[in-house]
Amino acid sequence: MGVWTLNTSDGDAITRRFRYDRAPEIRRWSEMREYFTATPLDNPVIYTVFGWQSGDGVTDLLATLTVLNAGRIGRELFHTKGHYHRSPDGAEYITVISGVGCLEVARDADTSPETATLEPGVHVVVPPGYAHRVFNTGDATLVYISVCSAGLGHDYDSIRSLGWRIAR
Repeated sequence: MGVWTLNTSDGDAITRRFRYDRAPEIRRWSEMREYFTATPLDNPVIYTVFGWQSGDGVTDLLATLTVLNAGRIGRELFHTKGHYHRSPDGAEYITVISGVGCLEVARDADTSPETATLEPGVHVVVPPGYAHRVFNTGDATLVYISVCSAGLGHDYDSIRSLGWRIAR
């Protein structure tokens, strides 16, 4: 359990408990097989997510550090599962620490995905209501931080309606 301090606009300091002791989420191919058309010889770790959360409400923050390994399964680049937020009311902020990649966003299945190049120093905001996922397009690990309202939640099931199983 750590402590963080937020300085509000009127200068008051608010100190709250910040949970960072939850187990990392390790995503292996076996948990993502429906997102790839090929089958690897082994069961590689595609990515790992480390999360910190100040609470579960809409005024609380969820910050994650994602480590997306470089690699391919067949022709397909390693990528995150992708998700919508359960609540369409909030955006997600992403900043890249190291590596290179591509952020893909789409409103719905009838909309062509838009992409943004990810590299160190790049800051991206995923608009409310958009599905999003990240590809590692480089030869090294891609590491990035995401921040959003903890109350937004994640919807991984609806992403399949986008047909996001297509190799890049």
